Amino acid sequence: MPDLADVLTAHWLKAVELSEVHELAAFARYKSQLGGGLKENTGEAAVLAWAAVQGGVAIIDERAASRIAQRDGILAHGSVWLVVQGVRQGELDRSAAETLVDELRATDMRLPIDGRGLFAWAYGQGLLP
Repeated sequence: MPDLADVLTAHWLKAVELSEVHELAAFARYKSQLGGGLKENTGEAAVLAWAAVQGGVAIIDERAASRIAQRDGILAHGSVWLVVQGVRQGELDRSAAETLVDELRATDMRLPIDGRGLFAWAYGQGLLP
């Protein structure tokens, strides 16, 4: 079973950096819209900037950032959606997925369910056949 730190090295996820001028300009725009100090909403602004410029799926759980994604036509889903996609693609088994959701919650992340409720929630949302 993976633990939360293992997710950062999962081959089916890709970490990216903002390095191009248009990515950094988008980051500054989103950071301004989301507000907060130097450390608040930085991750959300970076994810929105990358997805806006490069395409792809933004994984965002924060509501204000999700609303901005919707407004700007950026495809965005939450972390639990990503866990379910890992299951669908055979990268995570049921136990690993449930543990991962519980570990995310243990970081004080607000999620709609806990590990035990993951699969019932995913079926209810139409994420699993």
